[in-house]
Amino acid sequence: HGGLAKHEWKQHGTCSGLPADAYFKEALRTMLSFPRMDRGTPKVIMASIGGEVDLQDLRKAYHKQVGIKATKEGVLEEITSCWEKRRDNGKVGQQIDCPAFVMKGFRNNVCRKGKCRKTVKVTKLGECDFRP
Repeated sequence: HGGLAKHEWKQHGTCSGLPADAYFKEALRTMLSFPRMDRGTPKVIMASIGGEVDLQDLRKAYHKQVGIKATKEGVLEEITSCWEKRRDNGKVGQQIDCPAFVMKGFRNNVCRKGKCRKTVKVTKLGECDFRP
């Protein structure tokens, strides 16, 4: 098992109520439910690789409210989408607007103290934004 799988299980899977194998099967099923050309990464991000993306355009690319996390330097780090958990079988249901605790927490740090970034940088695969 790779580092990403361990991270995903520790951060998300352990509180899902599902065993590890069922959690990863459900995650894959959910990802595959996205339109074929999208798979969860909006075109606006793909078109901005190596540049910047306007946060209003980025938010519009999602059908529901998502958390957007960036580094202090303004590099896109994470997008948190939220999903209902079906009560009948514990599986993932429909995407929902992220609740207030997500939007006010560290997973949505592009607006703080009434000030919002206008853009975030989208790095190329393998590129980092390290500054000593």
